[in-house]
Amino acid sequence: HRGEVMADIYLRVEAVNIGNVIGDTEDLSTIRGSGLMILDLEARVRSAIQGWRRDIASEPITSGASQTVVRVSLSQTESADALVEHVSESLRCDGLLGFATFVVDHANGDYDDAREALLAKNRWRQLQQSRVSIAGAFPAAEERDAPENAEQQRTPWCPVDMVRPAVRLVDNVRNDEKRFVSDSVAKRRAYGFSEKQAFYRRTAQWTPTAQIIGDRLRAAWHFQQIAEFDRESDGRPAKDYRLLPANLNGKIAIFYVDGNQFGKKQMKLCVNEARQRQWDERVQGEKLAALRSILLQMWDPAIPEQLGPTWWNQSNRDEWRFRFETLLWGGDELMWVVPAWQGWNVANSFFETVRRIQPSEASTSPIRPENLPRRSSPDSGRSPFPTGKSGIRNLDAKPSKAQIEKARREQEALEARAREAEAAAANQPADIGRLSYSAGLVFCHAEAPIQRVWQLTKELADEAKQATPSDGREDDKNRIAYAVLESFDQIGQSMKAARVRHLPFPPIDDRAILQARIRRSVLHADQLAELQLSIPWMRSHFPRGAVYKLLDILRYEDAAGTADSEFSRWYERAVREIQSPDKANMLDDYGHQAVIAKLALSETHRMNWLHLAELWDYVV
Repeated sequence: HRGEVMADIYLRVEAVNIGNVIGDTEDLSTIRGSGLMILDLEARVRSAIQGWRRDIASEPITSGASQTVVRVSLSQTESADALVEHVSESLRCDGLLGFATFVVDHANGDYDDAREALLAKNRWRQLQQSRVSIAGAFPAAEERDAPENAEQQRTPWCPVDMVRPAVRLVDNVRNDEKRFVSDSVAKRRAYGFSEKQAFYRRTAQWTPTAQIIGDRLRAAWHFQQIAEFDRESDGRPAKDYRLLPANLNGKIAIFYVDGNQFGKKQMKLCVNEARQRQWDERVQGEKLAALRSILLQMWDPAIPEQLGPTWWNQSNRDEWRFRFETLLWGGDELMWVVPAWQGWNVANSFFETVRRIQPSEASTSPIRPENLPRRSSPDSGRSPFPTGKSGIRNLDAKPSKAQIEKARREQEALEARAREAEAAAANQPADIGRLSYSAGLVFCHAEAPIQRVWQLTKELADEAKQATPSDGREDDKNRIAYAVLESFDQIGQSMKAARVRHLPFPPIDDRAILQARIRRSVLHADQLAELQLSIPWMRSHFPRGAVYKLLDILRYEDAAGTADSEFSRWYERAVREIQSPDKANMLDDYGHQAVIAKLALSETHRMNWLHLAELWDYVV
């Protein structure tokens, strides 16, 4: 193609209907593998382009949770439609991605116009093709594994996805036996198991190789290994778990985050390729920082011999399984699964980290002074000048030339890194500003149907979005809605109907008022830290029975509010119990006088009783 006129086109590939491939089983490793394989989409697309013509020039522009855009240079004699068909066929025939469904389209022109055209084409193509992949549905005879012994019975269908033929023999996740599963489950499950640690190494540079772990690091086989307390040989909970409410044993928390109006902001701000890349770096950087903040709680390279307590399943001393799963990662979405006793902490850590690293409202720079690179040397905080025995700098002592030179080099290095940080900030889009997120958090049993719970977390995040103010400071838009599912019966119910029954208000048929009350149950992100401080203290000192009694009074009072006197009587009785002589001065700890005051009877504070009752065991 030397001497030919080249033209650039944009190729957009998106995985569609991904719920049919990520949420089609209850098996943890299969779910994990389905999500991680889609993260490889950009690499597989570029490989397919190179397979079409080896010397073709292509450059990735943006990649999200399930989509990628690549710029490709074609000669006038080459057909963009032929390239689209080749990439589509390559994905359909891929041994792993073939189990998902994709739309592939091209457009030319400047980036801003091409992006809108690609989105429209992708949506139209999605309506014209199958919602599910039939890969593996009709296996050939050579694709069927033979039983290893007479006891291994092949069922007609896969016991994991309950749809495809069972043709592959794999290890059972619950015992040492083997069982037949579909080709789709076998491959996704194997990929999820092998790639879990690689994902954290590659994404967050997190590699726990402490001597205390050695080569015993393992991924969890199933959700119970995330949720169950470690046990001593006599069956009692291990030491670190005895301080946790017993009700949390066997329960998980699923945390889902979605950006607020990121699509609209992206369409407005990312008018060219450079802006698009900067947007991606910003969003991915915030998610990565939040991920690292969690991983460092589990294992910090600065303290390699120390593991975060209750983050590791050590029931089998030959294996260490970390209690953390990433089920969704990419774009402006993420979903994590953690033990129930870490759910509130993870939600708070996410919002705290994002708030800390974002630019201030008054500044367009995404890097604040406290986030500039610091010297990591253990001696970085010490003066280079001689000190006396008390550690106070000796003003009469004259520093040596070596000490002066060392101080000068350190100062120059620090200034150079500060200049680099400022230069990086200057290259960021000046008008991105601060971003906000809405989240859903569900506490449930580890045996709960993960597909339904997954959907519930997204519904809660949507509920949080609806409670977000349309204007004002971006920080005011960080919201989270939560749900506590104590039984499987609650999972099949309408979430809104269930929440209405729990609200601390008398029943009412007015839909507008009900919707307003539901929105009031959504928490601002700042309240996460406040409740994480308050509820454990209240659990230790406030009578739980009084909480439920007071909540019932609020729910069943009549419209005239005649229950005010009964509420006041019970409230004063409960507070007097806390203020008894044997508990003197307890209310002064951490400012809990203010906490008690927030539980007074008023329209503003009614929801605090709901939060206290619902989260009694879950905020630790």
